[in-house]
Amino acid sequence: MDISEYPRYLRQLVRRRWLLITIVTLVTVCLAWVTLPSPAEQRASESVTYRAVQTMIATGSVARGEVDRWALYLTDGEVPANVADDLGVRWSAEPLATGQARNVARNLRIGTTQVRITPFSTTGSITIQATDRDNLRATGVARALGNELIAYLAADGDRRFEETRERLTSDYASVETLIRNYDAQLSMLPPASAEYARAKAERDGQLVTLIRIRSEIEDLNREGPNTAPVEVLTPANAQVVPESGSFQPPEDRVTRLLLALGLGLFLGLALALLLDRLDTSVRNPYSAEAAAQLAVIAEVPYVWMSQRRRHEILALSSPKSLYAETYRGLRTSLSLMWMTRNGSDDIVVPDDARDVQLEPKVILVTSPGPNEGKSTSCANLAVCLAELGKSVCVIDLDYRRQKLHRFFNTQSTPSLAPTVPEHDDDAPAHIDLDALLQDTAVPGVKFLASADRHSLPAEAVALARAAIHVASERFDFVLLDAPPILLTNDVFDLMTEVDVLLLLAREHRTRVAALQHASNVLRRIEAPVLGLVVIGTTTRSFGYGYGYGYGYGYGYGYGYGGQSQKPLKRLRRRVFGGGAPGPVEVPDEPSVLGQPRGPGA
Repeated sequence: MDISEYPRYLRQLVRRRWLLITIVTLVTVCLAWVTLPSPAEQRASESVTYRAVQTMIATGSVARGEVDRWALYLTDGEVPANVADDLGVRWSAEPLATGQARNVARNLRIGTTQVRITPFSTTGSITIQATDRDNLRATGVARALGNELIAYLAADGDRRFEETRERLTSDYASVETLIRNYDAQLSMLPPASAEYARAKAERDGQLVTLIRIRSEIEDLNREGPNTAPVEVLTPANAQVVPESGSFQPPEDRVTRLLLALGLGLFLGLALALLLDRLDTSVRNPYSAEAAAQLAVIAEVPYVWMSQRRRHEILALSSPKSLYAETYRGLRTSLSLMWMTRNGSDDIVVPDDARDVQLEPKVILVTSPGPNEGKSTSCANLAVCLAELGKSVCVIDLDYRRQKLHRFFNTQSTPSLAPTVPEHDDDAPAHIDLDALLQDTAVPGVKFLASADRHSLPAEAVALARAAIHVASERFDFVLLDAPPILLTNDVFDLMTEVDVLLLLAREHRTRVAALQHASNVLRRIEAPVLGLVVIGTTTRSFGYGYGYGYGYGYGYGYGYGGQSQKPLKRLRRRVFGGGAPGPVEVPDEPSVLGQPRGPGA
């Protein structure tokens, strides 16, 4: 399909499937309304989670395992205990699993705050992540742990400084004592003795040690206590934790209902498109023309009518409607195409023109299956022919499902039956047409009911032939409402009595395969098919016309898959039936099945 055709295609799809789209949209909105949270649930859902992350980094080079030691300080010992005491809450740490690798995250809980400590030995840094529903509490816990770690490491440095200074001072005093002892010993020994030399060497060694200790004490006093080896790189600031997992619908009622409305429209349109793609029926006149390989000579628009008015003849009750104009166009096409097919331009019309047939007299209307508008078309076409002052006889040939009499407000009786001459039982039966014809409300139109519904097919066909022969001599036009072509054999048995045949196809009801099969059968027997009439078209935007709608129903419940006109089935048909026009290749000059019967046929 060309991209320029999509807007028109979507408009037609919405017009056909509006009920389905509306139902899906309403169901979606109702589900959204039912699942709206209560005020209590809404208040509970409004409490969000906050996360505060503080990053600590070493001020200098750190030894191997130093960062892990800091993480241990933060999760166990004085640091978390002091923070919990300051906040007046309890704390607990989660122990590491046995054999767990180093540099893994450690978890603890301080009050309602979940804390996660993650060390990074390669960068000499550590992160403190605090999660809580209170942003101030999360930020306070993360910052308190960082500050407490710095204070703890600073106090630990002061303690180490004092311990080192005390150790060096003690070592210095001890060395001084040894030197004094060596001095006393040297004073009592002769200078040339070996003992004097040994004691002198040991004293000199202790003197070197004393000088070294004095230098360390001076350096220690000059540097003073060491500051904390870690500092804050990024202070903690609480941020909302994004919800993970599936899509979370908005809690606002108006926003949620608007979102449900848009989602429902999308789902309804998607379902309509899916059903449209799965539909195998005739979608538009172009697809019908391509399937039947016949020229479409009329497109009857779809309208809807209530059950009470479904047998109303719109060409009679609304003569100015587009619906009636369509059948008038069909009437004109019958005459013009008949003259064209029979070469009437080359015929020399004598003074007595009654012997020359300039119009088709016997017109048979049929379709591949039921519920495709045969009786409706016969009734409306009869009214349009009678408008020209012609005499029309409408014969109902469908004795299995008699329905045509309802359009003319007549009866299904007297049924079509033979009349046998008295005292001659072996004489061939003939038809007393005057006794069988019924008057109608349409001037110039007579109605002839079908044979009795209990008649055998052979008897019904024989009676139909006799009635057609007699009626064609008395009336200008004889319209035959025939049964479906794929369900019965009556149409083929009556083909020799027919001037032209009109094949009907109902949009969104007639299957493409059925129309192709019916067309092929008519082609093989060289039937006088004049053209194809598409009933119930919805692929055009009519700017004027009759405001009602019209529903067609045939009543067959077997073989072809026809549907009854019960309310639930009509609703199901309205919702799920019908297809959308698709790209169809239409031949330049559709072939015509057979040739219409001429004057000499």
